[in-house]
Amino acid sequence: MIKKVLLLLITITAINCKNSEKQKTETTKAELNGFFEQQGEGQIVEINDSLVTSFYSSSFNCFPEWKISRDYFNTQTPTIKVIDENTFTNQEGYTIFTYKKLEKKPTSCTELTEEEINSNTYNFETLWHTFNDQYAFFKERNIDWNMLKNKYQSQFTDQTPPFEFYLLLEKLYWNLMMNIQTLKSQMILMKNGTN
Repeated sequence: MIKKVLLLLITITAINCKNSEKQKTETTKAELNGFFEQQGEGQIVEINDSLVTSFYSSSFNCFPEWKISRDYFNTQTPTIKVIDENTFTNQEGYTIFTYKKLEKKPTSCTELTEEEINSNTYNFETLWHTFNDQYAFFKERNIDWNMLKNKYQSQFTDQTPPFEFYLLLEKLYWNLMMNIQTLKSQMILMKNGTN
């Protein structure tokens, strides 16, 4: 008799647990609000009632990259999965990015002024900090990124014409790429047993 009562209590408890799990409601995209930071890449996403804004973010600055309507976000983004009100993921190809809610908007996230948009110094710093924050192989590839910054930063002013400034940034980029290609060539030679 005690075994039957015990079995009945266990069964009732199990059924109640299943029912309470079903009663939990999932958080939907429509319920997400606030600022979220992409883990590992620094992107900031602001979700409000009418708009979703993506901010490029680095240790130097944070500015809007793109905006979409809230309706589009809620209905036309099948790769976004909501974990809870503080976390969602977005799958891009094979990579799944995780976004965690921030308490408030980062103070560096602002609209750019015309002066900043047109400033060679500001654009150079943005480029340099982007690589500095996100490129992981400076040490492994024996690249002195600070030295390259000093070398190229001294070759322009805010009055340098846009095309000349672009060519200078291109030289900086190719200098970085040449270091990478030299390393690859050395690795191929080592693999083939040649010095």
